[in-house]
Amino acid sequence: MAGNEGMQETRSLGWVFGLGVEWGCCFDLAAMDERPVQAYLALIQELMECPFGEEAQTLDRHRELVDEGFVQVCELVAARLQGEGQENAARFLRDLAQELGAYLVREGTGGE
Repeated sequence: MAGNEGMQETRSLGWVFGLGVEWGCCFDLAAMDERPVQAYLALIQELMECPFGEEAQTLDRHRELVDEGFVQVCELVAARLQGEGQENAARFLRDLAQELGAYLVREGTGGE
């Protein structure tokens, strides 16, 4: 991962909690209910705010949230960040989603 140093401007993600409502049309509500989406968004915010190098520990503390749905929400948030010109944060989340997706496939818990 490129790391999250130098992302001061991308660290304030107060808007993240509004995504569940604001992006309701983008989530497959038949497959996801609002509770996990809000938990995924909270974890994304925690990851974006944690000190560089502590991402693995943060994910380990929230192991129950690391699933395909989390990967999908990371990709959606990354797209939003990129659209807002926050390239470093978007790259961080895309890289994270890719690594976690590969991990889930290796563990046999991914959808592919």
